[in-house]
Amino acid sequence: MERSGIPIDQIQKIVTNAKSNARKTGDNILNIGSMVHKFCEMWLKGEKFTDPSDPVILSCFEKFKRFWTKHKLKVVESEKVLYSERGFCGTLDLIAKDSQNNLWLIDIKTSKGLFLNMVHQLHGYKLAYEEQTGKKINKMYIVRLPKDSGDFEARHVLYKKEHLKAFLGLLSCHKSELLFNESVRQYKLKKGKQNVRKN
Repeated sequence: MERSGIPIDQIQKIVTNAKSNARKTGDNILNIGSMVHKFCEMWLKGEKFTDPSDPVILSCFEKFKRFWTKHKLKVVESEKVLYSERGFCGTLDLIAKDSQNNLWLIDIKTSKGLFLNMVHQLHGYKLAYEEQTGKKINKMYIVRLPKDSGDFEARHVLYKKEHLKAFLGLLSCHKSELLFNESVRQYKLKKGKQNVRKN
Protein backbone atom coordinates (compact mmCIF):
# COMPACT_ATOMS: atom_id res chain seq x y z
CA MET A 1 0.00 0.00 0.00
CA GLU A 2 2.85 2.40 0.88
CA ARG A 3 4.48 1.78 -2.53
CA SER A 4 1.19 2.71 -4.17
CA GLY A 5 1.39 6.15 -2.57
CA ILE A 6 -1.15 5.58 0.20
CA PRO A 7 -0.07 7.66 3.23
CA ILE A 8 0.93 5.65 6.29
CA ASP A 9 -1.75 7.25 8.48
CA GLN A 10 -4.37 5.95 6.00
CA ILE A 11 -2.69 2.51 6.07
CA GLN A 12 -2.76 2.65 9.87
CA LYS A 13 -6.50 3.35 9.78
CA ILE A 14 -7.03 0.39 7.45
CA VAL A 15 -4.99 -1.90 9.72
CA THR A 16 -6.74 -0.58 12.81
CA ASN A 17 -10.14 -1.17 11.22
CA ALA A 18 -9.17 -4.67 10.10
CA LYS A 19 -7.99 -5.59 13.61
CA SER A 20 -11.12 -4.06 15.05
CA ASN A 21 -13.41 -6.06 12.82
CA ALA A 22 -11.44 -9.27 13.38
CA ARG A 23 -11.65 -8.92 17.15
CA LYS A 24 -15.17 -7.43 17.11
CA THR A 25 -14.07 -4.83 19.63
CA GLY A 26 -15.28 -1.87 17.64
CA ASP A 27 -12.16 0.03 18.66
CA ASN A 28 -10.62 1.74 15.63
CA ILE A 29 -9.21 4.83 17.31
CA LEU A 30 -6.13 6.22 15.57
CA ASN A 31 -3.40 7.35 17.92
CA ILE A 32 -2.73 10.83 16.57
CA GLY A 33 0.31 11.45 18.77
CA SER A 34 2.17 8.33 17.64
CA MET A 35 1.40 9.04 13.98
CA VAL A 36 2.67 12.63 14.29
CA HIS A 37 5.87 11.28 15.86
CA LYS A 38 6.24 8.78 13.02
CA PHE A 39 5.86 11.43 10.29
CA CYS A 40 8.32 13.75 12.06
CA GLU A 41 10.85 10.93 12.39
CA MET A 42 10.55 9.93 8.69
CA TRP A 43 10.87 13.57 7.57
CA LEU A 44 13.97 14.14 9.72
CA LYS A 45 15.58 10.95 8.41
CA GLY A 46 14.90 12.00 4.83
CA GLU A 47 12.75 8.94 4.19
CA LYS A 48 10.30 8.90 1.29
CA PHE A 49 6.65 9.05 2.33
CA THR A 50 3.27 10.41 1.32
CA ASP A 51 1.93 13.27 3.43
CA PRO A 52 -0.78 12.32 5.93
CA SER A 53 -4.35 12.40 4.69
CA ASP A 54 -5.79 13.09 8.15
CA PRO A 55 -6.05 16.92 8.48
CA VAL A 56 -5.22 16.92 12.21
CA ILE A 57 -2.08 14.81 11.74
CA LEU A 58 -1.05 16.91 8.74
CA SER A 59 -1.55 20.14 10.71
CA CYS A 60 0.57 18.89 13.64
CA PHE A 61 3.25 17.66 11.24
CA GLU A 62 3.39 21.02 9.43
CA LYS A 63 3.73 22.79 12.80
CA PHE A 64 6.69 20.58 13.68
CA LYS A 65 8.40 21.38 10.38
CA ARG A 66 7.96 25.12 11.07
CA PHE A 67 9.51 24.73 14.53
CA TRP A 68 12.45 22.74 13.14
CA THR A 69 13.28 25.08 10.26
CA LYS A 70 12.81 28.21 12.42
CA HIS A 71 15.57 27.02 14.78
CA LYS A 72 17.80 25.58 11.98
CA LEU A 73 18.34 22.34 13.88
CA LYS A 74 20.15 19.18 12.81
CA VAL A 75 19.28 15.69 14.02
CA VAL A 76 21.79 14.00 16.30
CA GLU A 77 19.56 11.13 17.48
CA SER A 78 15.88 10.21 17.29
CA GLU A 79 13.80 7.66 19.20
CA LYS A 80 16.81 6.71 21.33
CA VAL A 81 16.19 4.11 24.01
CA LEU A 82 17.77 5.17 27.30
CA TYR A 83 18.73 3.09 30.32
CA SER A 84 19.78 4.66 33.61
CA GLU A 85 21.79 3.08 36.40
CA ARG A 86 19.12 4.60 38.68
CA GLY A 87 16.72 1.88 37.53
CA PHE A 88 14.58 3.40 34.79
CA CYS A 89 14.45 3.47 31.01
CA GLY A 90 12.60 5.36 28.32
CA THR A 91 12.69 6.47 24.70
CA LEU A 92 13.44 10.10 24.01
CA ASP A 93 12.05 11.81 20.92
CA LEU A 94 14.97 13.87 19.66
CA ILE A 95 18.45 15.11 20.31
CA ALA A 96 19.29 17.99 17.97
CA LYS A 97 22.17 20.39 17.46
CA ASP A 98 21.79 24.11 16.79
CA SER A 99 24.15 26.41 14.85
CA GLN A 100 26.24 26.99 18.03
CA ASN A 101 26.64 23.20 18.53
CA ASN A 102 24.37 23.20 21.58
CA LEU A 103 22.65 19.85 22.16
CA TRP A 104 18.87 20.13 22.49
CA LEU A 105 16.73 17.46 24.13
CA ILE A 106 13.32 17.77 22.48
CA ASP A 107 10.09 16.09 23.55
CA ILE A 108 7.17 16.32 21.11
CA LYS A 109 3.65 16.54 22.53
CA THR A 110 0.22 16.78 20.90
CA SER A 111 -1.56 17.38 24.22
CA LYS A 112 -3.87 20.28 25.08
CA GLY A 113 -1.31 21.83 27.41
CA LEU A 114 2.06 21.57 29.10
CA PHE A 115 2.14 19.80 32.45
CA LEU A 116 4.58 19.27 35.31
CA ASN A 117 5.00 15.55 34.61
CA MET A 118 6.45 16.51 31.20
CA VAL A 119 9.13 18.60 32.95
CA HIS A 120 9.94 15.66 35.24
CA GLN A 121 10.16 13.34 32.22
CA LEU A 122 12.62 15.68 30.46
CA HIS A 123 14.85 15.78 33.54
CA GLY A 124 14.85 11.98 33.65
CA TYR A 125 15.77 11.79 29.97
CA LYS A 126 18.56 14.33 30.48
CA LEU A 127 20.00 12.32 33.36
CA ALA A 128 19.87 9.01 31.47
CA TYR A 129 21.23 10.47 28.22
CA GLU A 130 24.18 12.12 29.93
CA GLU A 131 24.92 8.94 31.93
CA GLN A 132 24.71 6.76 28.84
CA THR A 133 26.61 8.94 26.34
CA GLY A 134 28.84 11.22 28.41
CA LYS A 135 27.50 14.14 26.32
CA LYS A 136 26.03 17.25 27.97
CA ILE A 137 22.54 18.45 27.13
CA ASN A 138 22.59 22.25 26.82
CA LYS A 139 18.88 22.93 26.29
CA MET A 140 15.62 21.09 26.92
CA TYR A 141 12.46 21.83 24.96
CA ILE A 142 8.89 20.63 25.02
CA VAL A 143 7.43 21.22 21.56
CA ARG A 144 3.65 21.14 21.70
CA LEU A 145 1.82 20.63 18.42
CA PRO A 146 -1.82 21.41 19.22
CA LYS A 147 -4.50 19.46 17.37
CA ASP A 148 -6.51 22.66 16.86
CA SER A 149 -5.69 25.70 14.70
CA GLY A 150 -3.10 27.09 17.15
CA ASP A 151 0.57 27.20 16.13
CA PHE A 152 3.36 25.18 17.76
CA GLU A 153 4.50 26.08 21.25
CA ALA A 154 8.20 25.57 21.97
CA ARG A 155 8.75 25.78 25.73
CA HIS A 156 12.37 26.05 26.88
CA VAL A 157 12.61 24.03 30.11
CA LEU A 158 15.43 25.08 32.40
CA TYR A 159 17.30 22.40 34.33
CA LYS A 160 16.43 22.56 38.03
CA LYS A 161 17.77 20.20 40.71
CA GLU A 162 14.35 20.25 42.35
CA HIS A 163 12.74 18.83 39.21
CA LEU A 164 15.31 16.05 39.00
CA LYS A 165 14.81 15.26 42.70
CA ALA A 166 11.06 15.16 42.11
CA PHE A 167 11.53 12.76 39.19
CA LEU A 168 13.74 10.46 41.26
CA GLY A 169 11.27 10.69 44.16
CA LEU A 170 8.41 9.68 41.87
CA LEU A 171 10.57 6.81 40.61
CA SER A 172 11.09 5.66 44.21
CA CYS A 173 7.33 5.87 44.84
CA HIS A 174 6.70 3.75 41.74
CA LYS A 175 9.22 1.11 42.85
CA SER A 176 7.65 1.11 46.33
CA GLU A 177 4.20 0.58 44.79
CA LEU A 178 5.51 -2.35 42.73
CA LEU A 179 7.01 -3.95 45.85
CA PHE A 180 3.77 -3.48 47.76
CA ASN A 181 1.65 -4.94 44.94
CA GLU A 182 3.96 -7.95 44.73
CA SER A 183 3.72 -8.56 48.47
CA VAL A 184 -0.11 -8.38 48.25
CA ARG A 185 -0.04 -10.84 45.34
CA GLN A 186 2.20 -13.23 47.30
CA TYR A 187 -0.03 -12.93 50.37
CA LYS A 188 -3.17 -13.75 48.35
CA LEU A 189 -1.43 -16.67 46.70
CA LYS A 190 -0.33 -18.06 50.07
CA LYS A 191 -3.79 -17.50 51.55
CA GLY A 192 -5.39 -19.27 48.57
CA LYS A 193 -3.13 -22.31 49.03
CA GLN A 194 -4.00 -22.45 52.73
CA ASN A 195 -7.73 -22.39 51.93
CA VAL A 196 -7.30 -25.23 49.41
CA ARG A 197 -5.53 -27.37 52.06
CA LYS A 198 -8.33 -26.77 54.57
CA ASN A 199 -10.94 -27.92 52.08
